[in-house]
Amino acid sequence: MANQLWKEIKKSIKKTLGQEVKVTLVGNDSKKHPAVFPYIVTKLSPNFYHVIVLPKFMGDKPIPEEPLIKFAQHQYDSNDLDTYLVLGEEDAIFYHKDGLSRMEKIPAGGKICTGLLCTMSGMMSKADFDPTHQTRCEEVTKFTEEQTGNYLLTDFTKGAREATSEEINELSGANPTFKGVPKGLIKCNVCSQFKGDCLDPNENLSNQLVTVHCQCDNKNRCAYCSTLLYDRKLSSNYYNVDENAIYHTTGGCGVPEFSPNAHRCSLEMKK
Repeated sequence: MANQLWKEIKKSIKKTLGQEVKVTLVGNDSKKHPAVFPYIVTKLSPNFYHVIVLPKFMGDKPIPEEPLIKFAQHQYDSNDLDTYLVLGEEDAIFYHKDGLSRMEKIPAGGKICTGLLCTMSGMMSKADFDPTHQTRCEEVTKFTEEQTGNYLLTDFTKGAREATSEEINELSGANPTFKGVPKGLIKCNVCSQFKGDCLDPNENLSNQLVTVHCQCDNKNRCAYCSTLLYDRKLSSNYYNVDENAIYHTTGGCGVPEFSPNAHRCSLEMKK
């Protein structure tokens, strides 16, 4: 199903932009990230990850696991993005909307970046007392600079999945409340934008169920100062009333190097 959907998406892009346009996505291969344990991996968008190298020692003594777990939990609570605390080759803790899970498979593949998301100051202040921290950070930086491959594009599927027959029956037809708006979307009482689950109105993506977020759904905040990383939820969809279309936005993944509208705390701290 995914391959067929991607073929339809490429067909739609070529129809709009011209036959000479070549569209590719970066592959999520199994190439391992640098083994610089412990570190935090934050999923900014599909196949794009941010790495924070954590201090491992206080002098010659290893930092216990418990404060690392609490630190990673705070990072997840602030960013509201899927987050992994990687403790070893086969040991990671995955923080997600349903809680956390201990797992043996650690993140790999995709593109990674570093130094673009801020953290709370507590744990990272210990980095000055870890003789290995600087070397491990340099290893990650070198890895990011040596990455090659295709361009990372936005998620043209918009996180959609094929609707079930029951969902198609329920969500097809006219919206009983808002004329011309896909059935299943409702107006937020606070920001007045639409949100909910609906069938994508794009004729090339028929019977694809997508989730739409309003502005109030944005909970992606900087772990250092609690300011929103972007004015919309990252890697999410919003409904354009005038065009009767659903658009996917990464918001430059919420980091200033990729968007002038992103929160700029990380740049200020580097001065």
